[in-house]
Amino acid sequence: MFDRRGKRFVKIVGVAVVMAVLLAVWLPGCGDDGDEGKQSVLVFGTGMSAGEGLNPNMIQFSFATANAVYEKLVTYDNAKAEYVPTLATSWDVSEDGLTWTFHLREGVKFQDGSDLNADCFKYSYDVMLNGPQAYKFTAVESMEVVDPMTVRFQLSYSYPLIYAISHAPFVVSTTAVDKLGDQAYEPGNRAGTGPYMVKAVNTTVETTLERNPTYWGGWEGDHANAPDILVIRMIQEAAPRVQNLTQNVVQLMHPVPETDVKTLQGNDKVQVHIQDTATCNVMHFNVNMEPTDDVNFRQALYYAVPFQDIVDIAHSGFAIPCSGFIGPNHYGYDKQLAEIGMHAQDLDKAREYLAKTKYPDGDVTINCIVDNAQAAGTRSMELYKTALAELGITLEVQPLDINVIFEEGMSGPKHNIICISKPGLADGVGTLEMDLQSQSLYNFTGWTDPRIDEIVAEAFGVMTKEPDKAVDLLLEADHILMDNMPEVQLAYAQSLSAASVDINYTGMIDQQFMLPDYYNLWFKK
Repeated sequence: MFDRRGKRFVKIVGVAVVMAVLLAVWLPGCGDDGDEGKQSVLVFGTGMSAGEGLNPNMIQFSFATANAVYEKLVTYDNAKAEYVPTLATSWDVSEDGLTWTFHLREGVKFQDGSDLNADCFKYSYDVMLNGPQAYKFTAVESMEVVDPMTVRFQLSYSYPLIYAISHAPFVVSTTAVDKLGDQAYEPGNRAGTGPYMVKAVNTTVETTLERNPTYWGGWEGDHANAPDILVIRMIQEAAPRVQNLTQNVVQLMHPVPETDVKTLQGNDKVQVHIQDTATCNVMHFNVNMEPTDDVNFRQALYYAVPFQDIVDIAHSGFAIPCSGFIGPNHYGYDKQLAEIGMHAQDLDKAREYLAKTKYPDGDVTINCIVDNAQAAGTRSMELYKTALAELGITLEVQPLDINVIFEEGMSGPKHNIICISKPGLADGVGTLEMDLQSQSLYNFTGWTDPRIDEIVAEAFGVMTKEPDKAVDLLLEADHILMDNMPEVQLAYAQSLSAASVDINYTGMIDQQFMLPDYYNLWFKK
């Protein structure tokens, strides 16, 4: 991760502190005549950090400002499984796949009143290359401004650049940056193009946004009923998050605890949205630490995993066992399922592999750290602890803040297992790249394989025009994973969110950043 001046640091801002002060909510059409002139407010209660480094191109996950304050050329809509033109209206790709040309949207103004142009994109791109998303652009040989509204990328090898462009960069106003420097990203300084502007930030607890009156999308029709103020509030504990929704203190929440879905579905004032995703809890085995440095021990750990119990108990049924890098909402999943199958517990095989290690009867203790904000992950590890006990292996589970976990993962793991929830990306190639590519910041295993790097490059090169070849390459990666077992994918978790029935909400549009479509949130009355 990086701070807003571009100096690298390894802390990813995540869940931090609990909710502070409750905010009174004014709804349009409610109250007496004395309410005229009051601003409508919508509060989004999230389990993630609500305020982080504000430069969108220098942080990995921008839960508060991504898509709301700052926009990209293209957005990936998870709900529709398609790329949506945003600050670019169209793009062209050469026959050999090496030249990509993007045409910017005319008439877009930044929140400071300056005009969107290709130079703003180039500046934002150059900044992003010093940030944590840079590894997605290794195929880019050069990027040039063709004219004020056109940019062109030249690639050194065929690669679906649209995938990278849907992640970064967020385009910022060079006028604001030239005038204010790093302060351009602070509340009130309006460096983005999005539908909302940063009004206030309370550390990691709460970010307050206000409507951008000149937003290029306009505020006509149903959008006229959009909230004037959008509050993104971090509520780490699940129970208060649910209570806040049922009491209308928040009007939108994510994630919904699996154990509360049925209760909320029975509440006529609440709408619950359940979406299939490729988001999954992943156990990363530290291959540089005993006893997980032994591949046979890692195989034993894999076969001991109670996959179905994790789905049924830890996720209350709102998940399916993993199969490989291709998620259930990705092209090629059925072929992967037929060839690899779903992961399943097999304690007899676990004992066979354990017998090949220095610990044939177990009699060893291993340790695990798990994200304390992901209840399903913690429950999964407790179920795993019980299963390993049958092999004589003691598992010590320590829930920690996600900041601490990422710091350890990036600086060199000190535990046998790191268990975290990884976001569902647009395709299996992106998942493989994030998990096991040698240069990925999120390969927490210490394990690398040159063939995995080759597969990532080859699959990206063919996935657009020859998706079946990309699937075959991912299946090869699945087999390499099974042979070496540097990590175990536990379960594909469904995205569970809920909202007041009084607002228009259609589910999470962005599964990487776990964000709603802010522009299409509005009050129905």
